[in-house]
Amino acid sequence: MAHSSGQTRPTALVVDDSWYMQLTMADVLEAEGYRVHTAADGSSALDLYDEVRPDVVLMDLVLPDLDGISAMQGIRRLDSDARVVVVTGLLDDGARLAAMRSGASGFLPKPFSVDLLLRAVETVKKAPAIMAPQLQFAG
Repeated sequence: MAHSSGQTRPTALVVDDSWYMQLTMADVLEAEGYRVHTAADGSSALDLYDEVRPDVVLMDLVLPDLDGISAMQGIRRLDSDARVVVVTGLLDDGARLAAMRSGASGFLPKPFSVDLLLRAVETVKKAPAIMAPQLQFAG
């Protein structure tokens, strides 16, 4: 998982079909020293994950082309230790269960504060994999 040995900055992959949400999350993470990659759909997210192997992924569930659940499943096939935080406005019990089964490391409901976003990213990055699915961040 994680970044290559020559890389000093942590990396994040932001996956959201909303340009505004991509920009918002990227700006926050870049201000904290992250190198951020963005994708607007699940297929692009898989390609970028395979290329970059980021420390953390922020994934919306509702995406064109390949939805967030399918994209998470693909990422987990590439890297069983991947840390994926689901960032969505559609976090009912069914969506939460599907996301957990697909490898979500944590959940962050939209809208969210900057502090909550940063706490989610840092906690999921540091949490043992066995604990990660239990993490939920709420404002």
